[in-house]
Amino acid sequence: MTDAAEPQHWRIAEAAPVLVGGVARSGTTMLADVLNCHPTCAIQPEIPPKLIELFERFAGEIDDVYAGLDAQRGDVVSTEWRRWRGGLLNALFLAANKEGPLSADGPVTHFGVKTPSLEQFFAFFDRYYTAPRPYLVYCMRRPDRVWRSIKSIGWQTDFDRFFQRYRRSLSFAAGARARSPDRFVVFNLEAHRAAGDLLHVETVFQRLGLALTDDDRARISGLENRNSIVARGHAYVDDPNLEREMRALMADTVIRERWADLAGVELPAPAVA
Repeated sequence: MTDAAEPQHWRIAEAAPVLVGGVARSGTTMLADVLNCHPTCAIQPEIPPKLIELFERFAGEIDDVYAGLDAQRGDVVSTEWRRWRGGLLNALFLAANKEGPLSADGPVTHFGVKTPSLEQFFAFFDRYYTAPRPYLVYCMRRPDRVWRSIKSIGWQTDFDRFFQRYRRSLSFAAGARARSPDRFVVFNLEAHRAAGDLLHVETVFQRLGLALTDDDRARISGLENRNSIVARGHAYVDDPNLEREMRALMADTVIRERWADLAGVELPAPAVA
């Protein structure tokens, strides 16, 4: 991946949109880096979710204007808007991400963005990307490990708020899968680490319609986890409440059922106190 000096020259309008989401600290950065090892992928860095909310509102108002014009004229004048509005999302991903635009090493066939909680916007993306239709790659990690990581970094200390947020993320993901099962892909960070090879990653690429070469595999194998606790200069927190909170997450029936349904495997039993 290289910085895109002239991103406006990219031919990304026909690229398949790829949206990488999941709860924060579930492997979204790792997976984006992995996908970008493919020479035709350009997954942009994180964009603030608030900007997506604002864009959705803005685009909805334009939809309303065109709906009024269509009704007034008795004809469809919104065709070009509907055709190109996905391109505005691409421009947003390029211009408003937190690190600057990234390009691919060749013609772009898969273009998108990685942002935790992106799954909550999938219905909007699915309406606005008409051809090609978007993929959602949902990153999954055990809730106890996610909470330990988030609490150690200091992003959040409110356990109840995280608990509900994790549940909601799984619910949004289930809704996205129900809406577009053929374009819903799971990246299970636990399975990837347990495998110790690229088998799970290969499955993700295959679901996106991409094949890996030996050079691609070598680039992926050489990646460092630049977003790990250690890489971020932190250590796991020593908190007397943490073990109890981690057990509560792993014991929650709703989380366990939704996890098993999405990942296809059950969470391990919670640790005994």
